[in-house]
Amino acid sequence: MNHNSSSSNCYMEKQLFQTEKISHFFHWLSKKVELTSEFKKNIDNISTYRCFEKGEKILETGQALNHMYFVLTGCARSYHIDNKGKEHTMRFALKDWWICDYKSIRNNERASMSTEGLCHTEVLEFNINDIEELYRKYPQLESSVRKSLELHIIRLYDRILNQLELTAKKRYQKFLLEYPEVDQLANNYHIASYLGITQQSLSRLRSKKIL
Repeated sequence: MNHNSSSSNCYMEKQLFQTEKISHFFHWLSKKVELTSEFKKNIDNISTYRCFEKGEKILETGQALNHMYFVLTGCARSYHIDNKGKEHTMRFALKDWWICDYKSIRNNERASMSTEGLCHTEVLEFNINDIEELYRKYPQLESSVRKSLELHIIRLYDRILNQLELTAKKRYQKFLLEYPEVDQLANNYHIASYLGITQQSLSRLRSKKIL
């Protein structure tokens, strides 16, 4: 991939579509909070449109954390690399989801995992300090983001229970129902590590077309 070319393309998109892209965020947010002109202007002032191609890093393990991201289009994968160099997929982030290493921010640590685009992925980037300031000014925004975090915790809880209670086949069936687009974008090892099964088991399940 020519990263210089992709960076140039992304810069042009940023200039041309910033207003259009943040309009989508406003539409999403308007379902949760009342938006005034001042509120929208403040959000516009602290947001930055960015895009990432397949395999490009949005966050990287070890980097200082000062941003969170709202997914406008595409799909991203967050993963951790253990001491043996093995990747473990922690989550997938789809349209209208937030990307943030909450654990590291809460503990004031550097990023504990990396996040990459699984395809052309567009996001709004927010500085953590800026959005914290908006939380104080607009408590309803904090409530909205908190509810999104609660949904993330519920998904994590369900995933843990699924790995404890369900067979590999049942886990993959639930995955297909919840993330049908991810199954088309992610590699075998991405999904296998997320489900807690081997790549060989996943290949067998995929070949059977169980849904």
